[in-house]
Amino acid sequence: MKIFAAAIAAYALTATTVSADGDEGASWGYKTNDTSMAAPDQWTEHYSTCGGQRQSPIDIESTTGCISEKRSLAFSGSCADFNVTQSDESFMASVNGGSCAVSANGASYNMLQFHMHVPRSTL
Repeated sequence: MKIFAAAIAAYALTATTVSADGDEGASWGYKTNDTSMAAPDQWTEHYSTCGGQRQSPIDIESTTGCISEKRSLAFSGSCADFNVTQSDESFMASVNGGSCAVSANGASYNMLQFHMHVPRSTL
């Protein structure tokens, strides 16, 4: 009986899950001058579930964020070989072998890939 009740509860939760699938099918993005995607001010037109208080995707205003203390990163190892690909928003480098690592706040992470974003005056 407990398994049956758990299955019913799982079904009820799945049936009420809300996602940001596009009502109109347009992909969302941050570029205001690209007509192939919905810009932040158009998200609710294409994704009705983005109109609430807790929404996704979100438009983060950089002027309202808090600036915390900058912490240093420590790099170690060697990243001599990597492949770089370009997307609309950034460059992504995938490390081929090597022993790249970055440490911060007492934790160390192996670098398998990293992304580079370039600031622009317009989107």
